[in-house]
Amino acid sequence: MPCHCAHERINAALGLESAADPSSDKAPHNDLEGFCEADAVKHYAPNLVLEPVHIDIAADFDFTATTLHATITHTVRSNRTVTAESSEALRDAATTLELNGVSFDNVKVTGDGVAGFEYDGQIIAVKFNGPATTKGDERKIVISYSVQRPVSGLFWNIAERDLATNGTYIITDHETERARYWLATVDYPTVRTTLTFHLTAPEHMTAVANGIEVSAKPAAVAGRKTTSWHLDYPCPSYLLCVAVGDFTVAEDRDAVLDDGRKIPVKYYATKNYSAEELMITFKATPGMIEWISKRFMFDMPWFKYSQIASPYIGGAMEDISLVTWGSFAIVNARHARDFGFLIDAVNIHEMGHSFFGDATVVRYV
Repeated sequence: MPCHCAHERINAALGLESAADPSSDKAPHNDLEGFCEADAVKHYAPNLVLEPVHIDIAADFDFTATTLHATITHTVRSNRTVTAESSEALRDAATTLELNGVSFDNVKVTGDGVAGFEYDGQIIAVKFNGPATTKGDERKIVISYSVQRPVSGLFWNIAERDLATNGTYIITDHETERARYWLATVDYPTVRTTLTFHLTAPEHMTAVANGIEVSAKPAAVAGRKTTSWHLDYPCPSYLLCVAVGDFTVAEDRDAVLDDGRKIPVKYYATKNYSAEELMITFKATPGMIEWISKRFMFDMPWFKYSQIASPYIGGAMEDISLVTWGSFAIVNARHARDFGFLIDAVNIHEMGHSFFGDATVVRYV
């Protein structure tokens, strides 16, 4: 964003009128003087008439074909009461839900009141028979499809074809709007849903996601298992994270909060890193959780705190309860002497987002 403050200093030096002067005809556009351009017009994301409030993600990963077979169930809430006297625009908004989804195959949509759908390779436009007439009414719709090795959002590493020493796995990385390449969703941060995951993969693999683990059970196909996770906190698509595969796992001590609640702390990385390296890299994490909870006078909101490092991740990302890192961050004892301070700085930065950006956003203040 251009620096309005700098522009004001230049105007003052040149003896020019300030565009943000209260007498200026541009002033009404700007209520953030000193932060943005004086003629900036306020923009707000629209409030959806039909809004997803929960997503159930059933994802079956075929590592031979590098293909995801997905069944996504959206619970959709009506945010408006619609009557015969409502405007045509409102009635149309109450009967159409648009979901982002890029280059999916074999798309099918069913569910409560679904009349049909259209898919152009970018948007799944679901049409309903009629509006949910009362504010707060909910419907469920089910979208099934497959997607083979998408160009972004969900990354595959197959040991026989890609980075051999890293093992075989998938991992997601969404910021800012890249969930749409594998997940049928409203891929904008204004929509925040609770989440349930059912992740099916070969039984020897580890499957992690946002929230807490609910169960791990044998799947219908022999040699495979389904791991279920649940996040009971509204999460936007860019903070959603899934990782399934052959990972190194290190379990640290629990972080213990002042009220006695314990937060389990785990670290994951690709197979070319050791559990010892994970502990060296992230060893400050439990103490940081305890410190930051005291500092903010607000306990860490998640019931687990995990971190995972992998190639394909750009930097570090504060995905809710499952922070992702690029594998460049992993250090051994020698590297830690030089770079440990930097890893700690990024660690506490991402942890700070658990409070500001993850748990607290303008809409929910």
